[in-house]
Amino acid sequence: MKRTLLFFAIISITYSMHAQWKYKEINNPFDGVTRKVYIKGKAISSSSYNPTLVITKSFKTNTIDIQIKDANKLDLLMSDPGILFKVDGGDDSIYFGDIESSVSELKKGTWTITDKKINQLLELIKNNYKLYVRLFNIYVVDDYEFSLKGSAKAIQYLLGKD
Repeated sequence: MKRTLLFFAIISITYSMHAQWKYKEINNPFDGVTRKVYIKGKAISSSSYNPTLVITKSFKTNTIDIQIKDANKLDLLMSDPGILFKVDGGDDSIYFGDIESSVSELKKGTWTITDKKINQLLELIKNNYKLYVRLFNIYVVDDYEFSLKGSAKAIQYLLGKD
């Protein structure tokens, strides 16, 4: 019985370690202060990629962008790619059709968005438990899941309200 409890304790600690937000602040003379928060996700469709959700704020330009890194690498871009975000327990989703990534970035698996709807997305991230992301174009659809445990604290840090 003790071994079983120990086993489940180790598994739960390992899972919670993988579901934690990481924080990073960079300060340099060219770009000023930039803060990043990020978390690893997992593929929930046929893709084998396990991406990272990265949210970056530049205090110099007062801009926020969101990246999905190490996601599906698109070798052929015959149509405009899009990103759809959805949270657990809600029917609402947020669509981003204006992807800022270049073709070479998309080929590396980096999807970047900068949009007025980012503040709306940040509120959803702060107030929910899971984020589902669909990356797609006319040929490819890949779905990913990110834990939002601790996301409110991560967003506060990102925005400089720590």
